[in-house]
Amino acid sequence: MPPMKKIKTTALVETPGSPEGVEAFLKRLRNADDPLAMVGKLAPHDFLILHREADDEQRADLLTMARKDQIEGVVDLACWKGDIPDLNAIEEFVRPLVSTGLQGAQAAYDKLGNELKTLLLKRHVVVHLREDKDDEVPAAQGSDLIACPDNYYFIEIPDPDGVPDMVRQIVAGLINKPFEEYQAELECVRHDLPSDLQETAFRWRGGRLADLGFGSLEDGLAILSPRDPKQVKQMLAAATDPQYLTTPDFQTSAIVSENLAGNDLLERALGFLQQSDNPVFQAKSERLPADLSAMTSLFLTGTHCDLGDTEEVARSTRWARNILALGLWMVAGDDVAMGAKALAYLAPATILQAGMGMLIPLRQRARKVLADKRLDTKMAQGLRMDPPLDVILQSLARNIPGR
Repeated sequence: MPPMKKIKTTALVETPGSPEGVEAFLKRLRNADDPLAMVGKLAPHDFLILHREADDEQRADLLTMARKDQIEGVVDLACWKGDIPDLNAIEEFVRPLVSTGLQGAQAAYDKLGNELKTLLLKRHVVVHLREDKDDEVPAAQGSDLIACPDNYYFIEIPDPDGVPDMVRQIVAGLINKPFEEYQAELECVRHDLPSDLQETAFRWRGGRLADLGFGSLEDGLAILSPRDPKQVKQMLAAATDPQYLTTPDFQTSAIVSENLAGNDLLERALGFLQQSDNPVFQAKSERLPADLSAMTSLFLTGTHCDLGDTEEVARSTRWARNILALGLWMVAGDDVAMGAKALAYLAPATILQAGMGMLIPLRQRARKVLADKRLDTKMAQGLRMDPPLDVILQSLARNIPGR
């Protein structure tokens, strides 16, 4: 696998992968007749790359134009630690929009998932409800106390010096809404347990990630299961209908599509598929980019890729691409027409599993060689190998995360 270049790309940039990609997109966004449409087409990973490369003013513009599902998608990818939401990362993500004023704070609040915005508030504020207007509010000495318009609910900030400015701005945005629009949120802050909120948020996140192609861990591990290439050849010979993984409207991120390119064997077979007059080939060529993206998403899940690390996503995408190409070679060899047929009639996951069927035995043999006590690649004693051979063996012997 070649060294990975730094990934800076979006689906709407004319020069994917170039350092000027993000800058070019942001410049076109400023001059666009319909900037909302441009931002609306961004997949979550591409939005994440733009957000990280932009300055605060540009980030605020992006967040303003983003739909709620795009914001949730980025948070799902980049603002979790295991099965716990990373509230610091969420605060930093929406901070540029919140900092623009009350409307920005209200917009940021409205675009976050219900459980996450409650967790953000609960970590910094306490909500009190008094039964009678003459009752005292049990606020701690030295805390800030904000009365809601009904004079029954009060928002306490126990640590006025430690609360982030953005949280104060969100609270200000909240109480400047009509009271009936946020009374239910005050009740959630009062009563909901953080553990219950985290569990619910985790379930919703899993469903949204599945919609992006990131299935369950079980699904991800299944794609890493090796298949005997001979068995896959038999499947291809018997296939009469093409297999699909996705719906026609499945969204492919540029970070995946850009890094799936670059393997000659795979691209020659794809080219044959696209240029064919065969209606099956034509139909599959239109859906194949989405299917390859879905396959890659499952591969990322199975290998425990950090979905918030865009460079790791790029590396893992290239890894999946190379194993897919290995499987294609095992099934079709150098026969480009046969490779195109395999891509047309088999699911990409099946071809990748044929690659795993070749890779796993090689890994076992490499480990056996490296375990030989007569072999010593670092000391003067024992059998020796040239450094390239040692590197190859070490690479083959490495663990595949998740297996």
